[in-house]
Amino acid sequence: MKKWLIMFALVTAASTVQALDIEWVTVGDAGNKPDKTGYGAVAYEFQISKHEVTVEQYAEFLNALAVKSDPHALWHASMSATVNRTGKPGEYQYEASKGQEWRSVIYISFLTAMRFANWLHNGAGQGDT
Repeated sequence: MKKWLIMFALVTAASTVQALDIEWVTVGDAGNKPDKTGYGAVAYEFQISKHEVTVEQYAEFLNALAVKSDPHALWHASMSATVNRTGKPGEYQYEASKGQEWRSVIYISFLTAMRFANWLHNGAGQGDT
């Protein structure tokens, strides 16, 4: 899935979660006009992640919400090269594959990206998606 989905989803997340060490930047100048292409206008001030979500950060999300069960399919078998899932149903554990920790997470759907953003917005940890 395209990396921009994660970035788009993070636009909606307003709180900084220290455990994930996400660096936020403010996009301001609310009310500015679009450029000659019609793009670039900012209707309101918001924050967005400065960097893409890493495999390590996503594994933390999975460990918070997909250990006992994964009804929203937050982890997919296609992720197995970057995010290891071990254990049996009800006792899953997730970790970034060695050497993959700082890579951008991949194989994320738009809805899963939105769940990640909602989780951040709701305080992470056991926060809701």
